[in-house]
Amino acid sequence: MREPGQRRALALGLAGSAYTRTVPFDASLAAIDHAYLTTTGRSSGRPREIEIWFVARGAILLVMAGGGEGANWVRNLRRNPSVQVRVAGQTWDAWARVVSDPDEEAFARAALVAKYQPGYQGDLSGWGRTALPVALELWESLTVPQVSEIMRGAPFAWRIAGGHAIEAFVGRVLRGHGDLDISIGRPDHLSARAHLASWDVRAADPPGSLRPWSPNETLPPAVHDAWCRRDRNAPWAFQLVIDEFDGSDWVFRRDARVRRPLASLTFRRGGVPFLVPEVQLLFKAKAVRTKDQADFEACLAMLETPARAWLAEALRLTHPGHPWLERL
Repeated sequence: MREPGQRRALALGLAGSAYTRTVPFDASLAAIDHAYLTTTGRSSGRPREIEIWFVARGAILLVMAGGGEGANWVRNLRRNPSVQVRVAGQTWDAWARVVSDPDEEAFARAALVAKYQPGYQGDLSGWGRTALPVALELWESLTVPQVSEIMRGAPFAWRIAGGHAIEAFVGRVLRGHGDLDISIGRPDHLSARAHLASWDVRAADPPGSLRPWSPNETLPPAVHDAWCRRDRNAPWAFQLVIDEFDGSDWVFRRDARVRRPLASLTFRRGGVPFLVPEVQLLFKAKAVRTKDQADFEACLAMLETPARAWLAEALRLTHPGHPWLERL
């Protein structure tokens, strides 16, 4: 029997990927009856979508599971908290977590019952007391100019990475983006935290949890990412990616045999620093998704001989027999 607020579960096909284009979560969307939550199946690895009741608190959507920890979608997000949320035809990437804060829990229970009881034939008071509250923290990625303004005057080197760097290199838009990555060096990560002193910054602790990163905390070597937003109810705005440096060299964190001079790590477009494409493609080569292959195809004809040679050698070391090698 379906629980209140959840109508159906769907197994989505794997042909193609959904590239989300980030748009603000307009307050008027909070009145929509249902959201569609997509988790990744903990056993199948396939996308699983449910239709579910929700309320909004800033850029956080709050939902509840009548089945508690035993609900399949809760078990999925416990395994992989990266989810997608669709409301009124608009899709956001999000980070899911079971609510632990008492005030947030009380708000979720009261607000969900208040929103849905008037149109529901049964009594939701029991569900409101016992269901498991879950928070979905939305991504509303900033634009390259917005991030450049935030990083203006930073006393350390930084560069925009990920899909935005690929697009800056090829000179055209390839797809929408659900997030934005900023690459920094580990020696500079405390300076970066100080530069973002007024922001809510969370360290991404392996194997998949976010925790507050206090301004004076030196992050352990296993932490390579930090998520940034203006305050705890704001959307996630960008991600800091912490790279390893050795003196004047950048070092590939997955294989220290791969390195290159720091001076060759960045190119500029319109005065904005970006990560060079051959390094970005190396990160993408580990598990090639549809969008990674598209990025490789877009860059291939434009990569100069030294960049091709560096990427080919790095792939031989880290991924012998990789299908990109025969194209390089």
